[in-house]
Amino acid sequence: MKSSPLLLLGLSLVGLDMALGVAVMSVDIGAEWMKVAVVSPGVPMEIALNPESKRKTSVAVSIKDGERKFGSDAMGVCVKSPKSCYVYMFDLLGKKVDHPMVKAYQARFPQYKIEADPERGTVVFRHDSDTAYSVEELLGMLFAHAKTQAESFTEQAVKDAVITTPVYFNQAERLALVAAAQLGGLNVLQLMNVPMAVALNYGMFRRKEINGTVKHLMLYDMGAQATTATIVGFQVVKTKEKGFSETHPQAQILGVGYDRTLGGAEIRFRVRDYLADQFNALGKTKTDVKTVPRAMGKLLKEAERVKLILSANADCYAQIENVMEDIDFKVPMSRDKLMELSTDLMDRVTGPVERALTTASMSIENIDQVILVGGGTRVPRVQELLAKYVGQELGKSLNTDESAAMGAVYRSADISTGFKVKKFLMKDAVLLPIDVDFTREIESEEEAAEPGVKRVRRTLFSRMNPYPQKKIMTFNKHVKDFTFNVNYADLDYLGETEVAHIGSHNLTSVLVKGVKGALDGNVGDNIETKGVKAHFQLDDSGILTCTHVESVFEKTVSPEEQEKKEKDWKDATESIDWSKLGDNIKNFFGTDEKKEEGAEEGEEKKEEKDDVKKEKDSKDTKKEEKKDKKDEKKDKEPKKPKIESVKVELEIDGTRNDLELLDGESFNSSKAKLDELNQADLDRLAIETALNELQSFSFDLGDKMEDDEFQSASSAEERESVVAECGKVSEWLDDEAGMFTPVEEFTTKLKVLKDLSAPIMARVREHKERPEALEQLRQSINSSNVFLEKSKEYLIKPKPKEPKVEKVIEPVVETAGEEKEGADEKAKETAEEKPKVTKAKIVDEDGLFKEKELDSLKKKIAEVEKWRDDKLVEQEKTPLAEMPKLTVSMIKSKIQDLDSEVQFLIQKARMLKAEKEREKRKIEAEEKKAEEERLKKEKKAKKKKAKEANATDTDEKVSEEVPPTESTGEGDTDTTDKKPEPEIVEEVNEGENIKDNVEEPSEVPEEKTEL
Repeated sequence: MKSSPLLLLGLSLVGLDMALGVAVMSVDIGAEWMKVAVVSPGVPMEIALNPESKRKTSVAVSIKDGERKFGSDAMGVCVKSPKSCYVYMFDLLGKKVDHPMVKAYQARFPQYKIEADPERGTVVFRHDSDTAYSVEELLGMLFAHAKTQAESFTEQAVKDAVITTPVYFNQAERLALVAAAQLGGLNVLQLMNVPMAVALNYGMFRRKEINGTVKHLMLYDMGAQATTATIVGFQVVKTKEKGFSETHPQAQILGVGYDRTLGGAEIRFRVRDYLADQFNALGKTKTDVKTVPRAMGKLLKEAERVKLILSANADCYAQIENVMEDIDFKVPMSRDKLMELSTDLMDRVTGPVERALTTASMSIENIDQVILVGGGTRVPRVQELLAKYVGQELGKSLNTDESAAMGAVYRSADISTGFKVKKFLMKDAVLLPIDVDFTREIESEEEAAEPGVKRVRRTLFSRMNPYPQKKIMTFNKHVKDFTFNVNYADLDYLGETEVAHIGSHNLTSVLVKGVKGALDGNVGDNIETKGVKAHFQLDDSGILTCTHVESVFEKTVSPEEQEKKEKDWKDATESIDWSKLGDNIKNFFGTDEKKEEGAEEGEEKKEEKDDVKKEKDSKDTKKEEKKDKKDEKKDKEPKKPKIESVKVELEIDGTRNDLELLDGESFNSSKAKLDELNQADLDRLAIETALNELQSFSFDLGDKMEDDEFQSASSAEERESVVAECGKVSEWLDDEAGMFTPVEEFTTKLKVLKDLSAPIMARVREHKERPEALEQLRQSINSSNVFLEKSKEYLIKPKPKEPKVEKVIEPVVETAGEEKEGADEKAKETAEEKPKVTKAKIVDEDGLFKEKELDSLKKKIAEVEKWRDDKLVEQEKTPLAEMPKLTVSMIKSKIQDLDSEVQFLIQKARMLKAEKEREKRKIEAEEKKAEEERLKKEKKAKKKKAKEANATDTDEKVSEEVPPTESTGEGDTDTTDKKPEPEIVEEVNEGENIKDNVEEPSEVPEEKTEL
């Protein structure tokens, strides 16, 4: 499973804690095959495999003998019992019994008994005299199977899904498909047209190739039932969401052409009919093979195989064993014969392309590339005709089977809330135009004549209108309740045959109630009616709804009324103090958790608030002044009449004209029927599981009683009782047990067998596992002995008692300076020696274990060895048919005890080692700190000595220069005690170090006195 799609699409998860409900899925369902794709936190955009590990599942349901099967299992039943298997029912969805497609289906599958639903008139298959299944119910079973398949693949709950639908499905068919999915337990996020799903799959992997220039592609899709050609324009467009402009790639449907009866299934059925004619031509039986459903089922299966082989080969053989009445059949087939059978079909291959170009008003030269989609495009002749018509090489870059499912699952992830994907805009197009018609009374020119009726028709959604889209239609001049009809219109371009396939053109009738009441409630000279407005929505699924209807009036408000309203409002709000109201609201929502932390902080905050309040008041004052000026200006200007819109909601009552919806009681009844079948499947699965378990255990137990190891571990009586019980169970399974036997009976008999064989099984298990357990015990004892011998090297030695040492302090006579220096050196030595001693003490203590602990381990090992030897002797005397004296659990218990003892010592050693490491790191940190302190003190002492030396030099210099200065003024007078202050100051100013020379003069004499 590759995760590259996750990187390419920028798909990221939102909230992994919601993983259980975040997964989404898509279902691409067609006439023959169904593909299921999933997105989940662990599975980014992948096709979910079915129980047979296949990527696609046959659209088939079989119900036989109360057992349901799906996919390939159901197709197997179709060959043996065609009446019990339902296939190709997707084309019957949303159609009445008189529909042309239903009649063609009955002719193709005569084995089915089709009835009309008594309430809705839709197709119902009569299964037996008591049971009938509608098309919605059968498809609901398939959707439930798809849901189970997705949940098994992702291992998560999946409910939300996007389902693909043919582009030509009308409103009734789309609504019926939604109902079928809901019956299957799915929540339909959106119905997505197959061409749009394929276009999304193409565009999401080629985002870089899409730019502002429109790129036109044609998607040619030939499936099992229909062929569609769609022109898609890819372009980067600007969008505005939440006030921001963004650019996103967009895919828009520009033209569509289709042929709903041109597909691979039609070729398959023609090959089947040809093989039936060839079989009848053999003349080996008088019975027409076409009247035998089982034989026709075999021929249909072989026709599919032949068609696939001839897609890649020129010749092959069609061969079937025992078609009917033990008659084998073998006939050669060639590709030329296949093309001959489908000549008229090949002539229609380019028809959808022509119609798509016409719809889009484009020529084939405007198409950049034609891309093939669908399994039918693998037919070589189809590719040849198509390439010749378009005049260019056909694109084969898409997975023809899975592209629609992958595009739909991307859309599913986009819609869901659990994923975030890169945005890709989509605009689908209306294929079947819709209009609205209604009648309106017109007044007659003659007073006595009755008013006439006029029928009005208006277009609601024209051909190729983009959707999703909302529209509003206005009905004027209606003064009472009226009815409007929603219909298909302008379908002539489809052709007479296709128009017949559309079914009923009348969709719904809507009765609008309350028009007169709304008019009566809005009467006045200043009120004008603007008619009744109906709101329509064509959603992403292509389903049309009338959301609501309302009467709209315009009311002219005079200047006097405006002034009166303003005055009333001013009077009502004048007494309100908005500032107090704001404070009250603030206090109401505030809390008293945080109070004043200090007086100073409170004062500062108060000052700040006052400043802010002043600024705010000044701003408010300015605003009020501006507002007053504006009001004055407005007061000076004369007020104009104001127009207000008044809307009155009206009641609507809608009626379906095309097909009654499957809802209410009919939906609940169908849901209950499917729930009952689901429960029956679960019960049958439980019975099958219990039967298989009992059967396999019984057979296996009977065989084991003949094995040597079981015979040696059991007595003859035990074996006889077990074999006898197994025989009874086997006989009961053959004669009485079945699919209707309660599960409890299987479990009871299984319990009896297990209870009988439990002692024998236990002894066999003990004899088989004991040697291995004893070997583990031996290894445990050996490893414990090795650990014990190794641990003796780390034995903690007893500490000798250290003698007490008394410190003798000798008096030392020294000068003050020497005394100070000596004290510093002594302190340094003490600080250096103390950590060294501690470190040596810790490093030398390498012991980890106490002698008492090792003796305890030694004793434990000896006890275990003695217990083992004694038990082995005792076990040798015990017969194998009796419960052993030395059990595996006892051996494992002793191993655990011994290992616990060793692990305790190991853990203790680790703790001691860790403690020593911590102490070592602590000592190293202290040593580093002491070293830093020592270096700091040395540096400080050097600075101090340098300072003292500098001071001494300065003093000597001053002493030398003083006498000449004094002799000029005083002669030979002694100047030792008296120094002229001005001259000293002048000398200091001439010195190199101002700071030192200013501070030192008072200190120098003191130092000389001490020395």
